[in-house]
Amino acid sequence: MSESDTEFWRRIPPDHPGYRIWQKIRGEWQRDDSRAKEDCIANYQTQGQLESAVLILIERRFDTLGRLAAALVRDVADAEEVTLILSSATEFLLDFYAPWFREIERRFQIPASSLAGQSRLRLIGRTEHWKAEAFQHGLDGEKLGSIETEGASAVEPRGDESASPKEKAPTRLGGGKPKAKSGGRPSGTTVDSVRLRTYRAQYSQEDFADKCGVSLGTIQRGEAGRRWDEKTFVTVAKNITALGNKRVSPEDLKNRRN
Repeated sequence: MSESDTEFWRRIPPDHPGYRIWQKIRGEWQRDDSRAKEDCIANYQTQGQLESAVLILIERRFDTLGRLAAALVRDVADAEEVTLILSSATEFLLDFYAPWFREIERRFQIPASSLAGQSRLRLIGRTEHWKAEAFQHGLDGEKLGSIETEGASAVEPRGDESASPKEKAPTRLGGGKPKAKSGGRPSGTTVDSVRLRTYRAQYSQEDFADKCGVSLGTIQRGEAGRRWDEKTFVTVAKNITALGNKRVSPEDLKNRRN
């Protein structure tokens, strides 16, 4: 990829089809960059092999980018945007770390071109892996949406199927019809699907559901941005906390933007 191409991904225009997803990915990814370099140096100090430590860092950073991208996919259209980004992500990543590679070359005499070349070879397979993950997320989202649409259609009464007199609602004692339930928003709170998919990380939906102590359908609804009741938020947050070293609260899983 040319210098102008990598610069394009730094200043991707708002009308580009991948703009919305790219901005979210880039913000979260860059936030964790200093921590990743710190881990790389710690790995070097422990193992004594800087070149290997750098290549591991690059691969892990790409996986972080791929995981964030896949977590943003809700349908096949999103998946197509993500694969467009992933196709160029290797060169963006290498461009991003090029100054660091040059610093390593200056201080440790490890050629920057060698680091870039080996990194590129490692990332070919990771690119295809995360493209497949993105499309799987998209297909899962399409299937879930189709199932919910069909379910909603099945319970809607047809115009010529009004209830018979015997099936009509009974009158209350003292006369009059029962009061209708007041309308309003559905119960529960919408799930922050992006965060939930990020917490799921490398687990399949089935494995994640099992570890979280809920059904597969619950995880699928959460990743589609549907609603959970408070008990579900508490259960899932507690089990996600048990999976890692970071505490996750029910509030972390809620989408407060809706």
